[in-house]
Amino acid sequence: MTTYVARQIDDFVTASICKLGFVPRNSMMAIISPEGTGRYSCAYRLDLDELEVLGETMLRFVAPMPNPTAAVIVFDGDAEMTQKVEALVSEILPVTLVAHTDLETVWELGTSTQGVPLNLHDHPLIAEMIGEGRPVLRSREEMANVYRAGIAPNLVTLEDIEAARKDAADDPAEWLTRAATLTTRGTAGENLTDQELAHVVAATLIARARDLLWTQITSQNSAGALQFWTSIAQRTPEASAAPALTLAGFAAWQSGDGSATTEAVGAALKIDPTYSMATLMEEILAVAVPPGAWSGFNCLADDLLEDAVTDLQASTS
Repeated sequence: MTTYVARQIDDFVTASICKLGFVPRNSMMAIISPEGTGRYSCAYRLDLDELEVLGETMLRFVAPMPNPTAAVIVFDGDAEMTQKVEALVSEILPVTLVAHTDLETVWELGTSTQGVPLNLHDHPLIAEMIGEGRPVLRSREEMANVYRAGIAPNLVTLEDIEAARKDAADDPAEWLTRAATLTTRGTAGENLTDQELAHVVAATLIARARDLLWTQITSQNSAGALQFWTSIAQRTPEASAAPALTLAGFAAWQSGDGSATTEAVGAALKIDPTYSMATLMEEILAVAVPPGAWSGFNCLADDLLEDAVTDLQASTS
């Protein structure tokens, strides 16, 4: 999505919801301008019944940012609650705008008490999100359902995954190269056959083979990668889906979609609480590392392929 200029308070609230990816209820959002420039690029959200942790968690969220400022929006809270939230946020960083909404009207503190109508259904930014293939979901629960493993009717079977893994014994290097090629095609939006999907899933179940596919996700192709790995997770039996969910989470992070990152990584950790890539992503989220800080793998692609071949040979012997 390109940069959007919010000319009115209802535009700003709509843009904030689009940034989040779902319509929040009983929540507060702080839309952060990392350098206080008025360009808001990241969002912090918290349920209103969890305000006691706002100071600690928000301070950690903005700590890496130079001179941040925030615009605060309270969803389903009245003016009194909004003032309470404003006071808590103001203890951490300067607040430039404060508003609250019931999703039909927006009231900006310090302005007219009449409020401004909010029409999400007909807003052009909502239409733009749909056109980009990223519709705003109706609730956090609906977003969580997107990142559930094994929900598609046409699941890749465990038998197909095992058969694909056994095929690697003949020529591990060629098998890995094919997995990478299939991932490139899928990220570009091409539909893969069931056997090709099973091949990709089988590769994700071997750590260094997964790393080879991980290196293909960049900020430039992250939107396509997010769609691809989300669809892979939805078609993978739950017991085998933690790698695909975490790769989806990484792609979401690289695309700047913090909500999708949180849901995908959380779903992976529910399947396997010790899955190393997911715990790494959880740490990244906890300290609010910006996507631009990721510089890729500190190794050559040929070395990574060689290591993956070694792991693959060990797993098929």
